[in-house]
Amino acid sequence: MSSTSFNDLTNNMQSLLATSSEGVNLATGYDNALISLGSQLDNCKDEVEEFKDALSSNNEEAIKAARVSLALGVNAGEMAKKYGLDADALESLAKVIRSAGSEIDGLSDDIKTNSKECIEIAKDISRFDKAVVSITKNYKNWSKALKSGNSQDVADSIVEMQEAYGDLLDLDGSKFSN
Repeated sequence: MSSTSFNDLTNNMQSLLATSSEGVNLATGYDNALISLGSQLDNCKDEVEEFKDALSSNNEEAIKAARVSLALGVNAGEMAKKYGLDADALESLAKVIRSAGSEIDGLSDDIKTNSKECIEIAKDISRFDKAVVSITKNYKNWSKALKSGNSQDVADSIVEMQEAYGDLLDLDGSKFSN
C-alpha cells in the first residue's frame, strides 16, 4: 500500500481547497488518488469501477455518490488492515450506521453524511465484538497457561491477551506493559 492513507489524502485535499483557486484540478487529483488507494484494496474493486463509470458519465450526483462509496470502502479497507478486521463486514456495518444514524440515540444527525465517523463507530463495534469472542474462547486456556509456569506459554498468552484487551478497550495492545 502507498504511504498515503485515506486520512492523509482527505486532510491534504481540505487544506489545499482552502488555500487554492484551482478546485477542479485539485478535485481531479483527489479523485485519481482515491482511485489509486481503492485499487490497492480487495474490498474496493467494485467501488473503483463504479466511480470510474460515474466520472465518465459527468453526472455530478452519480460522481458524488460513487466518491462517497469509494471513500467509505477505502477507509474501511485501511481500518480493517490496521486492526485485523474483515473489510467487507466493516464497510457493511458502517453503511448500516450511516443509514440508521438519525434513529440511533447518542449519534449526531449528520452521521448520514459523515462516512469517516461511520467507519470509526463500525471499527469500535467490530473490535469490541472481536475482543469478546476472543476472550470468551481463550480465557480458560490463558488461565491455564499463566498457572503452568511455562515461560513460552505465559508469553504467548500475554501477547494474545494484550491484543484481545486492546480491542476491547480500543487501545493498541503494544501500549500495554509486560
